Amino acid sequence: MGIPIPMLDLMFFLTESQDNPRHVGAVLIFERPLRGRADIVDRIVNACRRAMPVPPVNRVPVLHRLGLPE
Repeated sequence: MGIPIPMLDLMFFLTESQDNPRHVGAVLIFERPLRGRADIVDRIVNACRRAMPVPPVNRVPVLHRLGLPE
């Protein structure tokens, strides 16, 4: 059996449509260190690209005929 989708996440999932998107995102603001190297942005981007996704960002909903999705 799967993991139930939290109610708030389920609300976004069930009410999203092409005409009514429910995208959620994040904005990260970085400040360059005073003595930072010139390649600091490249180092941050490369570190993010090497990172493996971990739950819950890699979940795929399972839709059942009856009951709530998991």
